[in-house]
Amino acid sequence: MAKIYRLRSGEIVDKSILAIARRERLKSMPGNITLMEKEPYLHLHANLGRKDMGVVGGHLVSGEVHPFLEVVITPTSNVATRKHDEELNLNAI
Repeated sequence: MAKIYRLRSGEIVDKSILAIARRERLKSMPGNITLMEKEPYLHLHANLGRKDMGVVGGHLVSGEVHPFLEVVITPTSNVATRKHDEELNLNAI
């Protein structure tokens, strides 16, 4: 599934979940791993390619991979933490 946020002037105007039931090809998955309440917090964007050559993408909420997925994680010396921002209703760095 991909979670899609549309932002306008700092407000979230649409919070919707797009469920993708069929197999799609993962084209890219950029994002970051930070800490929130001393636990790893993954913020990932998934771009999925469809058979008709279309692409759909958004914030990755959950997913299932078959048969495998190779991921490269590049460590940095930065330690970023998140906390919930009440005004934006988002977990912000």
